[in-house]
Order: sequence, then C-alpha cells, then structure tokens
Amino acid sequence: MTNSVASTEQGSASILAALGAWWRNFTVQHHGADGMHGLTAADVENIARDIGLSENDLYDLAAKGGHASDQAPEMMRALGLDPNELEHTEHAAFADILVTCARCHEKRHCTHDLKSGASAAHFEEYCLNANTLNALRAIAATPRAS
Repeated sequence: MTNSVASTEQGSASILAALGAWWRNFTVQHHGADGMHGLTAADVENIARDIGLSENDLYDLAAKGGHASDQAPEMMRALGLDPNELEHTEHAAFADILVTCARCHEKRHCTHDLKSGASAAHFEEYCLNANTLNALRAIAATPRAS
C-alpha cells in the first residue's frame, strides 16, 4: 500500500470517527441517551421494521448504547465471514447476531480473544452466537451451483 493510499484511508477513518462522535452527541442532546426520546410510536415501529427487529429489541439495543454489538462484525471477520455481505444476504440472521451480541455478558472474554487472535479457537466456549456463526460458516463453505 502506498503512503498516499494509507494516508487517505487514515483521513477517511478520522472523518468518519468525527462524524460518528458528532452524531452520538447530537442524538443524546436531542433524543435522549438512547437516541429514541421524542420518537413517536409509529417512528419506532417503522425503524424496527426497516432493520428487521421487534420494537422491544430496538428499545433494548438503544438502551445499551451504540457500541453494544461492536464485537459481532469483528467476530465474523475473525471466523472468515464478511459482515457486509452477511448484512445483505442473511439479513435476519445478521440482525439476530447483533441483538444477541448486545445482550451478551462475555464482552471482556470476547474482546480479549479478538485482540489476541484466539477467537476462532475459543468462541464456541462462550459466544451465544456460536451456533448461528457456525451455520453461516457452513453455508459460506458450500459451493454454489451456477
């Protein structure tokens, strides 16, 4: 990778991080800590439907904060899965993985394994998404008919 490409990627990451921080600050100021204060019941229903969650799951996730399921895409990548592709091809499973991850009580264990590179060897010991992730790995490994 050239220095100019690396510099552009770092600049883009910095801009995205700044925009994310601004958005979180804006939603806390204008919509409450969970980002949903002031939304009508119809708004919540529409948002939940659009992203494939129940309204209760949406409220639960919002209350846990915007980073409650950050480990899920990292775990997918550690297991050789592409989270961007899964979000489009297996949307319901992807949403379920995010909800399950957000509710998990093994964040420290998971984060440690992700940082150390031990996730693939140990995730089945603690990850509530292990069965789903293994099923998605099996699907990804199955040759597709053309």
